[in-house]
Amino acid sequence: MFAALLETMQQTRADLTGTFRALSQPSVLTGEDTSALPPAFAPWLERWRQRLQQDDSRPPEVRAQAMRAVNPCYIPRNHLVEAMIRSAVEQGDFTPFETMLAVLSNPYEEQPGHERFALPPGADERVRYTFCGT
Repeated sequence: MFAALLETMQQTRADLTGTFRALSQPSVLTGEDTSALPPAFAPWLERWRQRLQQDDSRPPEVRAQAMRAVNPCYIPRNHLVEAMIRSAVEQGDFTPFETMLAVLSNPYEEQPGHERFALPPGADERVRYTFCGT
């Protein structure tokens, strides 16, 4: 099952953190939400849900809560780290740093107003090179 998930993620270029966070939503676990992941995930999701019904008697909300406890919503994404560093170095503005620090201090809880910290970079935001210490 895991190999099939990783293959689907690779084929769809799915974000690792976002995928596992989406899988930890009760509506995805029950099949009520079919929009949290690309349509290519549908066959895998169906097999996964069947497997969960066979192997795990926990209610979807309990299972989802356990999954959310180990799958962060927010990680220090390179494009945001780079923007934060540029702001501090070029403008002397540490506000992006302080905001990121506050968000990352509680990475497993969804924080309204900070959705951008959960999103992967857009095509024009991808960081191709990083340096030691970033």
